[in-house]
Amino acid sequence: MLRSRYVGTLIACPLLTGALVLTGGCGGGNKTEPEVATKAKSGEKGAAGKSAKGADKTPIEVSATGDLRGKVTLVGDVPTVKDLKPEMEKKKEFEHCLKGPPQEMKEQTWMVSPNKEVKNVVVWLRAPAGKFFSVPDAQKKRDDKVVMDQPFCAFEPHVLALYPSYFDEKAKKQTESGQKFEVTNSAPVNHNTSWAGDTLFNTQGNQILNPKQHIDIPAKPSRSNQAGGEDLLFFKCDIHPWMTARAWVFDHPYSAVTKDDGTYEIKNAPAGMPLEVMYWHESFGDKTKAKKLAEVTIKSGEPSEQNITLKP
Repeated sequence: MLRSRYVGTLIACPLLTGALVLTGGCGGGNKTEPEVATKAKSGEKGAAGKSAKGADKTPIEVSATGDLRGKVTLVGDVPTVKDLKPEMEKKKEFEHCLKGPPQEMKEQTWMVSPNKEVKNVVVWLRAPAGKFFSVPDAQKKRDDKVVMDQPFCAFEPHVLALYPSYFDEKAKKQTESGQKFEVTNSAPVNHNTSWAGDTLFNTQGNQILNPKQHIDIPAKPSRSNQAGGEDLLFFKCDIHPWMTARAWVFDHPYSAVTKDDGTYEIKNAPAGMPLEVMYWHESFGDKTKAKKLAEVTIKSGEPSEQNITLKP
């Protein structure tokens, strides 16, 4: 079960741009829809193993593996923190929100430690253009459950990465990995979660969760006959408008989200081949705003390192 609670300093700041340093809803009712739902372009009909634009994709066989590690830090002055407590005190029905941990009294887009280490940055590997990862048999299947909880008035974790399926070359379609994604409500009050991603293959939803209830969300990385897809799901709360969360969805297990100390680690990643290291922070915006850190060749059997700095 994947859960996260941050105990460092929370920072709310304007949109930041990435500078690189390399060293190696709760919503109330069905009328509300997330504001960033992605609509696919019409006329983009994919075939098995093809990209949305129709270009054939070929598999990258993974014969050797290594680990990729690094840290994300903030460069520059730490901006002023937005205090959410006054908003939580406006209504009597928000009383439970005030019982949450201190970090949930602050806006959560930027979560930065006293040492300026940035949490909730998603880092992943992307195959070269026209290719996709042929996930080895040992990495195809998972039996874990990723859980996004709402114990008070914030989604926990605020950002996560999912691996629900991989592209099966023989079947020519996305095949479930076995990993499940659940949104739950462990609070003693009702919550309502609304979510959306690419509307072509990820169904939007908006559902009230009573105390101790949960919902399984079938997140998908792409259309069933496409390989190498990525999508970003947006979660929000209309009752508590400060509540939002994000979930990246991949058809491979080569991704990670930075921890409280800004570190990440992608274990058993493809080695001995040039790959793109991508990263994304909530302040960037939608999935098209993900940034390329570098092109790297991971060493077999040993860790490689790529650090990232975000500069105001």
